[in-house]
Amino acid sequence: LKDLGRARLEIYLQAATPVALAVGEQTGANPSLTALIVLVTGVLGVITAPTIFKLLKLKDPQAQGITLGLSAHIIGSAYALDQAKTQHQANAQAPGN
Repeated sequence: LKDLGRARLEIYLQAATPVALAVGEQTGANPSLTALIVLVTGVLGVITAPTIFKLLKLKDPQAQGITLGLSAHIIGSAYALDQAKTQHQANAQAPGN
């Protein structure tokens, strides 16, 4: 289980971080801070998603999957895969994934 978490983190960093670093380079952002923000955004998206879905009464797995894909990137995709196959399939349709 520990190796699975590490693998997901490595996939996430390989997918989202290069894009953020390229944008950060053009805007003069600190590369280390940019990578950290990308990682924190994904983790916070997954941590807060269940609560936000309850508050918004968002019960449709497809809507949840798309929301996770847009806000939490690859970490959201991994979470959606763990939650439900339908949610993950909708997540894969979100732009940027």
